[in-house]
Amino acid sequence: MDEWTTVLLLFCCATLVILYNVSQWCHYILRISFFYLCIFLHGIECNITMIPSWIAGNGADLIFHTFKYWTLWTGINVDVRGFEENLEKIPDCAVVICNHQMEGLIPSMQYFVIGKTNLVIPQANAVFVKRFKRGRVSDTIERCVKQMKKYNLKIWIFPEGTRNHGDGMLPFKKGAFNIAVRGGFPIVPIVLSNYRPFYSRTGHYFMSDGEVIAQVLSPISTKG
Repeated sequence: MDEWTTVLLLFCCATLVILYNVSQWCHYILRISFFYLCIFLHGIECNITMIPSWIAGNGADLIFHTFKYWTLWTGINVDVRGFEENLEKIPDCAVVICNHQMEGLIPSMQYFVIGKTNLVIPQANAVFVKRFKRGRVSDTIERCVKQMKKYNLKIWIFPEGTRNHGDGMLPFKKGAFNIAVRGGFPIVPIVLSNYRPFYSRTGHYFMSDGEVIAQVLSPISTKG
């Protein structure tokens, strides 16, 4: 590397540091870009680290547990309330439903950015639903119920069906409730607090700290 290349690299790095600290828009773009890079790299990592979990018949536990280490730099703290009383005590299958606010709510993007060679989806016992092929929905629900019972899994579903960047909740889709009723599984609602104090896609800000409260509510029985 010659002298001019070194100077150019140092200049670019210094410029990025200045823009990161001076411009809110640049601060947002750089942080969200690095966040997506972490999702991408975590997806590559999980192709290997998920193999033992898959052999043991587990779900996506490892994905969630390891992803937090990739995002420690964000400074965002997650305060989980009611987990031991309302979810951990359920020994068998359950349908967990949660509000959906942003792309990074779960590390889902990693499943698609790597392409057809990705092994994370089958390793996590994920269930695909082709939303525009209604004739297959019933078969998918039945397959999901059988898979949950076989591996004694809890499934996490966003009943709104899409990300919600506004206030309130979007109308719920029926899939999560059909699975719960068909399998006789309890429904466990989880409510996440609003991200707006530290993150806004439209406002172009992604703060260096913040807190998300995840409130696990009492399970709702579907039997009878």
